Amino acid sequence: MNTQDIVGSWAPTALCALSVGMAVYYFSAKEEDLWYSAIIAIPLCFFFVSVALYQTRRQLGELRREMAALRQSVSTPETAV
Repeated sequence: MNTQDIVGSWAPTALCALSVGMAVYYFSAKEEDLWYSAIIAIPLCFFFVSVALYQTRRQLGELRREMAALRQSVSTPETAV
């Protein structure tokens, strides 16, 4: 798994955290906490999606490595003793 895959997996969480931080700052200045609970729940959704996406990409990388090893073992048959 390379850096681009990791950043791609966690980018939604970072953007959501930034937008929520801005919203919380905005609502705290106005002393309105009408949407406070909904705003706090949004990052959790992005976090769980990012974790699932990260795990899926990691498993995909493992499967690709296994397939490459299998292809290599099939293309170079071992001689029987």
